[in-house]
Amino acid sequence: MLRFKTMADSVEAIYLVEASPSLREAQKALLCGPKTKIREIENGFSCQSKVSPKINIIWYEDFSFIPQDKDRTPYIIAHEFFDALPIHAFTNTDNGWRELLVGASPRKGQFVTKDGVSKLETRSNTPEFSLTLANAPTPHSILLPPLSQRYKDLEKLKDATIEISPESLGLMEKISQKIGGAGAGAALIMDYGTSDTVPANSLRGILKHEICSPFSRPGEVDVSADVDFTALAEQAIKASKKVEVHGPVKQSAFLGMLGIKERTEFLIRELKKERNNGRGDVNGAKGKVLRSGHDRLVGEHPGGMGAIYKALAVVPVRDGTRPVGFGGEVTGDKD
Repeated sequence: MLRFKTMADSVEAIYLVEASPSLREAQKALLCGPKTKIREIENGFSCQSKVSPKINIIWYEDFSFIPQDKDRTPYIIAHEFFDALPIHAFTNTDNGWRELLVGASPRKGQFVTKDGVSKLETRSNTPEFSLTLANAPTPHSILLPPLSQRYKDLEKLKDATIEISPESLGLMEKISQKIGGAGAGAALIMDYGTSDTVPANSLRGILKHEICSPFSRPGEVDVSADVDFTALAEQAIKASKKVEVHGPVKQSAFLGMLGIKERTEFLIRELKKERNNGRGDVNGAKGKVLRSGHDRLVGEHPGGMGAIYKALAVVPVRDGTRPVGFGGEVTGDKD
């Protein structure tokens, strides 16, 4: 009996970059099982995959710890990862770029007298912190805006605001060098952000899927900012001559080229067959969920993810052959 080797058979390990102990524990429960104990290893943690005992799930707090050698082919997925990395914000003034710094915000309120004692009552919904324009140049305002011609071009525009993430650029450099060094593999970055403009005023907080102040309820609110995909692409190409970058493209286009519409229609037809045979999706609820999910992923309307989310690929130099999802075609043996 012949046994064909699948891609899963070639997976040595799955590496996750995660600094949060609570999120590591949640990921461990999903990937290794809730009762599996996570063990500490050099620079990180590990446990055995519940899908295959041959695959280890390994956590590191920093991308640099992931092993690299010519015998390993890296496939890297960064989904909603770069938006959580720190940014520096700057505004162009008459005196050059000035950094926006986090400072304590004035707590407006009023004095209330009770039992002969006056007490200042402040509004509970006022964030404790806010962004304040620096009065003088900072090291970051001197060093970061000159990094790219895109930023320099905005020096002519007074009050222009830009956001730069040096940590994102550093990580993209490592990703590019890892793929270029291996001469194989790929990286797929999917996130929300800009493709033809520099991010500005995008710092936000997210709590229970609602936008809020990034300075409210510290420790409870997720803080994120738009990803500058053009800056990532520039950094990847600059970091290694052995890679090429494709995209960014809108998520709607990326998923469309991967066949999301055809896959959705196929699944709906299968549900209809089951319903016609008297089992499964009796009232069509599952079909409605599929269509709703498809519309949310590719829709470019308010509330849709198709336009605001982008996809970017970093691959070894392939002489102009585009990857699938970025204009390339699915190819394979016809026999």
